[in-house]
Amino acid sequence: MARKTPLVPARIAVLALLALLIASCGGGSTAGPIAPSRAATTTTAPGETQSVATVPGSAAAPGATATAPAPRTPAPPPSGSGAAPAPSEPAEAGSPADAPAAAAGTPAAARADEPAPDPQPSATLLDERAKLILTRRVSPSHYFQQGTVTGTYDGTIELEARITSRGVLVRFTATLPGGTISGRGVAVAILDSTTWPALRGSALVTGGSGRFAGIRGRGLKVTGRSKPDASRTHVRLVGTVRLD
Repeated sequence: MARKTPLVPARIAVLALLALLIASCGGGSTAGPIAPSRAATTTTAPGETQSVATVPGSAAAPGATATAPAPRTPAPPPSGSGAAPAPSEPAEAGSPADAPAAAAGTPAAARADEPAPDPQPSATLLDERAKLILTRRVSPSHYFQQGTVTGTYDGTIELEARITSRGVLVRFTATLPGGTISGRGVAVAILDSTTWPALRGSALVTGGSGRFAGIRGRGLKVTGRSKPDASRTHVRLVGTVRLD
């Protein structure tokens, strides 16, 4: 008769194997309690520290601690100033912020480079009295006179006259110490006298020479009297002239 093998040792081996599997999965009451994680402290900046949790059961080497980078804590705003102002970015070279400063200095530099304006010509009051006599008659309406002038400047004068429908048109040149003055004018005879009719008109100074080079004058007033035959004429010329 064959001998039967007992089954008790086989059952014990199966139960032991199941217990080991349950313990390796963390189940059952055979596993020990999970140890609380330890906090490791790492220094990120002078005066600043941060604690990070150590992961239990990690594969790190003995004594090594896994840490996560800590964000840099911004400095608190000054007391009583409210929220910290946003940092201002420096203006780039040539930005519009620099334009007013550059434009402010432009007029001064331009004025420094510009030549000084020419001074205004000085104004001089001209008041001359001329005494003329007839020197040559070309026709009843065309003749020449000459004489002397006194007043602002003293000298001599020569005059050419033509009688027209507008009046007596004249051109004159006065020779004075240092130069000459030339001009033209028109006068109308006023028959208030049969021997010395009056003259009224206007004249302008057109130029000169020597010390009077560049002389100009407009709206000069002409008054006087003349013989009907132009044999003698007394004329006064008054106005303002300018020397360029």
